[in-house]
Amino acid sequence: MLLPHRFKKDGEIEKKFITYLTEQESYYLVSDGVARSADQPKRFTPDEAVEIYQRFADADMAWLGVRHREPMMYHFAVRVDPRESKAYLMQYLDIFNEEKNLHLKHMVEILSWEGIRSLHVPLRLTETEDDYCSVEHDRQGHTILVKKG
Repeated sequence: MLLPHRFKKDGEIEKKFITYLTEQESYYLVSDGVARSADQPKRFTPDEAVEIYQRFADADMAWLGVRHREPMMYHFAVRVDPRESKAYLMQYLDIFNEEKNLHLKHMVEILSWEGIRSLHVPLRLTETEDDYCSVEHDRQGHTILVKKG
């Protein structure tokens, strides 16, 4: 089963994260809060992997998707505005680019466990709202997902 794992500096799974990034292909969809052109998955160099690890370590909140104590599938980090109960997606890697809409909704659910109701995503999603999330767009074409209920 895939479970979100809260990022811990120098944790056991986090140490594997650097190796994972150099061995597995991922789509790097968001970096430093900016959408990247991610048409093709890539493996990262050791230096790039360390830099990504550091960005996750420096984030307000970050999670790794893990299975059997190994990094797996998608990983994300956010900057949080606690006064407005809002998160801004700063880092997002995913091995399945075509499942990003679903994974972003999972992120909203995970963030709701922390009392955060909305996620600002610097990507334009094609999916419309459903019973779970409302989908809004700002003037820049970014998506804002808000948990319903």
